Amino acid sequence: MKYKSIVLIVILFILTIFLTTCSEFNIKFEDTGSEQTIIEFEDPGLEQVIRKVIKKPSGDIYDNELKLLQILNAIGDEIISLKGIEHCTALKALDLGENQISDLSPLGKLNNLVLLAIYNNKINDLSPLSGLTSLKMLYLGRNQISDLSPLADLASLQVLHLNRNQIDNISQLTNLTSLV
Repeated sequence: MKYKSIVLIVILFILTIFLTTCSEFNIKFEDTGSEQTIIEFEDPGLEQVIRKVIKKPSGDIYDNELKLLQILNAIGDEIISLKGIEHCTALKALDLGENQISDLSPLGKLNNLVLLAIYNNKINDLSPLSGLTSLKMLYLGRNQISDLSPLADLASLQVLHLNRNQIDNISQLTNLTSLV
């Protein structure tokens, strides 16, 4: 009996040391697949749309909660900033029409986008879209766009709406042979 008590005390001592060491080195026991990162959205309107879609009305939003998001409709939500949306890397369809967006740079890494609707905003610089080669449908009507050269290499584009912009020259689009 005395031997079992000593063994139990030694096991508890070793376990205590192990748990203390683990907490000092931030070792986690739950299997999350990878370290989670908290994502912050600069624009409250965009954050609310994201929260609604991922069904998380409050609390921190983690990157792994955004990685499976494929469709997002944020029409007329008074969005100004897209900061944070760059973490929605699985997005295939994104509708940001009728907002107040002028900076598209957060969209530059959304390489899976097939449909992008950003009509009726305040956009004049399309350069962040130049690498989105999966785009098939792009709706840019009612903005302040004059330079189409960033779209010149988007060979997959089949639909391109540009009405009510400040465009004088469409010669940059001559290589887009898939346009319908």
